[in-house]
Amino acid sequence: VYTEETKNTEVKINNLGIEAINFKINSNRTLNNSIFYTDDIIFSLERAQVNLPKNLYSYFIGNTVIDLRKKDINLKDLGFTSLIPKWDFAKKSPKHSDWFDLKINEIGIKGLDLNHLIQTEEFIADSLLVRNAVLQNFKNNQIPIEHNFVPMIYTSRQDLPLPFYIEHVHVLDSEVIYEELAENETNPGRINFTHLD
Repeated sequence: VYTEETKNTEVKINNLGIEAINFKINSNRTLNNSIFYTDDIIFSLERAQVNLPKNLYSYFIGNTVIDLRKKDINLKDLGFTSLIPKWDFAKKSPKHSDWFDLKINEIGIKGLDLNHLIQTEEFIADSLLVRNAVLQNFKNNQIPIEHNFVPMIYTSRQDLPLPFYIEHVHVLDSEVIYEELAENETNPGRINFTHLD
């Protein structure tokens, strides 16, 4: 979504490819009254990175393949990382006491009808697979913040511009690491949730 805050967002894309299988120009409009026809279109991407304004987080994604005929999307090595070390995060961004880091080895989406998505702005898919995800959260209670401010990761789903409907969701071999530094302590407490399936 374009806003005054996002207009300076930096985007880097490496090796974006588009492959059309059995591509035909339909000069006589004999094929479904379309200008062109193809059995399949495959989009591929080697790597993309988006740096958000105010230098808080960088989003990244590795090898990506979108197959329109199979209605499959496969994403590798994606997530986001803070551009500020976690111990300095709350000091340098006083509205945010929570530092986050997310790395996902693979996301697979099957049965996604992109035509329906474009026409209705509804994301409907048969299944979503998340494999080898690691979410880290560090909360620094020694830095005063605005208590009515909600961390980005909690509001990002509500801010998405379209509804999501997914029949099956599978999370495999993933982990959540939560750390919290109390007001009068020098070392944070830590809770690990491992082997999440």
